[in-house]
This record gives sequence, structure tokens and C-alpha cells, in this order.
Amino acid sequence: WSSILKGILNKKLLNFLIDTQGVSCSDNGRQMVECTGIFVDDGHIIHDERFSKQEVDDQFLFIIHVLKKLGLQDSVGKRVFPTKQKDYVG
Repeated sequence: WSSILKGILNKKLLNFLIDTQGVSCSDNGRQMVECTGIFVDDGHIIHDERFSKQEVDDQFLFIIHVLKKLGLQDSVGKRVFPTKQKDYVG
């Protein structure tokens, strides 16, 4: 299930980048926004450093929107908006 969900998120993120944020889908063969892993209710997304804080936050909220449309429950209190610092919380 996690591999399927990761694939869906990455495809939707590419479409969001192209359609909404007007940027190319990749840079030197690497996706500029990528879900690198998801397990139960924890996910890891990498955003290219060239995106502004607002663009990254918009990408994050788009991911939440996609997950809700897929029927996953959103826990607003557990959301952690993207930062430059890496934290791993389970």
C-alpha cells in the first residue's frame, strides 16, 4: 500500500508543479518534489531548495488535499510544515 500511495503522490506532485506552480517536473533527471517514503501515517517529502517557503507550503497543503481525497484521515494537530532542518518523528 505504501508503494502505491508514494507513486500516486509523486505523480500528483508533478502535475501540481507543472499546472499550478509553472515549473518543469525535473532538474537533471531528479524530481524537484518527491515523496521518498510513506508508512502508515508518516511521510517524508523532499522539496528542492530553490522553492520559496510559500511554494513549499503550498506543495505540502496539496499533499494533504490529495491524501484526504484518497480517504485518509487528516490530523491537523500532528501536521509539521516543511522546514530546512531535517527532523524524523514517528
